[in-house]
Amino acid sequence: MTAILKSAKHLMNVECNFTGQLARLITMETGVHMPYRLLKYDGEPFAPKQAIDQIRAVAQGQVKPETTLSVVTDQWPVEIPAWGSDAVGPVERQH
Repeated sequence: MTAILKSAKHLMNVECNFTGQLARLITMETGVHMPYRLLKYDGEPFAPKQAIDQIRAVAQGQVKPETTLSVVTDQWPVEIPAWGSDAVGPVERQH
């Protein structure tokens, strides 16, 4: 796993957790740091567009390393307006 992580052009931790525990565990076990984090911690799963917009922004160099992006429950893509500003507005939760 370490070799795969080290060969990646960009590393981004995408997880439904406030503290980013998975990224810390991966770093502890492999020594590989993940400079980008996309966290969602409201109990709801990611909508595909939420993750895709942020991954695209990282791949295009629009996000600086050591940036933590977070997703708001009923608004997407994120609470940071610079990324994905062309995205649709608030949506209703569907259960």
